[in-house]
Amino acid sequence: MTFMMRHTSHQTSPSFMNRILLVFFTVITLLVSCKSRNAKSSDSAYQNSKETIADIERKTPSRFLTVSSSHKKNIIGQMVVSGKVSNVATLVAYKNIGLKIVFLNQAGAVLESDIYPIKDIVHPSSAVDFKSKYFAPKETKVVKVTVMEAEADK
Repeated sequence: MTFMMRHTSHQTSPSFMNRILLVFFTVITLLVSCKSRNAKSSDSAYQNSKETIADIERKTPSRFLTVSSSHKKNIIGQMVVSGKVSNVATLVAYKNIGLKIVFLNQAGAVLESDIYPIKDIVHPSSAVDFKSKYFAPKETKVVKVTVMEAEADK
């Protein structure tokens, strides 16, 4: 008994190959489009976060403006108050800044106060110097300087 084995070559039909190619290109197209959509949404999320930071900085200038100051008496008895207004915001500049200068006695009671305007625009991550002279009450021991008001610049 002899067995004959028939060797058949298995050929794939052209329609089967077309289907495989169609599926392959569809998968590739979907992957590419998903990746570009994610990149666009990532850019959009970044822009939204930048706008949110800018909005916060515009609405709350006192949170981003800091004052450092010192005082001394000059030869004619005036209290010289000088210092620096710093803007720690990252996106917004401030203008029309009003500093409240308060003169206190040893016990901490308010003797006198004044509003000192800063005319310069304070840009993000920068500072502006100020200096003012007052005939303050003789009992003055402490001078406090704080930001009372400010506007976001455009």
